[in-house]
Amino acid sequence: MTTVVTQWSHWTPDTNDSSHAGTLYAASNYFYCRTTGQYYNNNGHGSVVWLRTDDDSGNRNVYVSDVNLSDYWFQRDLQKLPPC
Repeated sequence: MTTVVTQWSHWTPDTNDSSHAGTLYAASNYFYCRTTGQYYNNNGHGSVVWLRTDDDSGNRNVYVSDVNLSDYWFQRDLQKLPPC
């Protein structure tokens, strides 16, 4: 799946500064599953869906919001990824 915005990754599915883990760069990225978390609005999208991944800082099993996916993947992530 393609992310179009470089973003913070989080230890939990929320936007709290205390949960920042590292960085996930805008690029083609792999996601393991999806879960429900804090509502987040960015990149012209709003959602409560968070995706578990390994970030570009070396952290494993961290979360990013699905709002920063490309439009194509934002519309399909619920169909393509299993629940966590």
